Amino acid sequence: MRNGDIVAVASKVVSISENRIVKLNTVKPSGKATRLSRQFGLTPEFAQVIINEADRIYSGVEGAVLTLKDGHVTANAGADRKNSPGNSAVIWPRDPSRSAKRLQSAIKGKTGKAVSVIIVDSRVTPLRLGTVGLCLASVGFKPVRDFRKMPDLSKRKIRITYQAIGDGLAAAAHVLMGEAEERVPFVIVRGAPVTLNGNRGISEKMQTEDCLYMSQIRPLTT
Repeated sequence: MRNGDIVAVASKVVSISENRIVKLNTVKPSGKATRLSRQFGLTPEFAQVIINEADRIYSGVEGAVLTLKDGHVTANAGADRKNSPGNSAVIWPRDPSRSAKRLQSAIKGKTGKAVSVIIVDSRVTPLRLGTVGLCLASVGFKPVRDFRKMPDLSKRKIRITYQAIGDGLAAAAHVLMGEAEERVPFVIVRGAPVTLNGNRGISEKMQTEDCLYMSQIRPLTT
């Protein structure tokens, strides 16, 4: 480790270490879960986990439901059976920002180095095939750069553009982590063009009504 490194950690590793594991044979599906499972090709037990975790449910496709979870638009409210132990589903850390801060502090205690931390999950984006990295939480650097009022090449002031640095770094780490049996639980990012800010976290999230995509979608009623 070096001062200024960014340690990207797979969210599933964090979740499992925090025992965020739901044994599906202990889940009792509701009528709503049964209807959801039939509509989108899920098991009723897994559909119930999605309902329990989601803040909003919008719609879905075969095998996946579009949800809002802790301000993130994601499939299945972050619940995942891939690489989960046995007949279970792994859900997101209860407080990803707190988890990131705890990891940052632990690394400082063990190595003496001041590092930043990203907790990385994956998501899909509209009309693009495949998953990309998602910065579920970060600490130690500013994950968003504001380009508004800065000049472009023609000296015009930029009006609405932000750059999601945290998501960009999460995407790079996600390429190395993989999605199957690679067993790469963390990636060290070195030399990234970020602004460090100690142990403070900054949200990358925005309100639904301000989002280009989600402002046009209404929650599902079942």
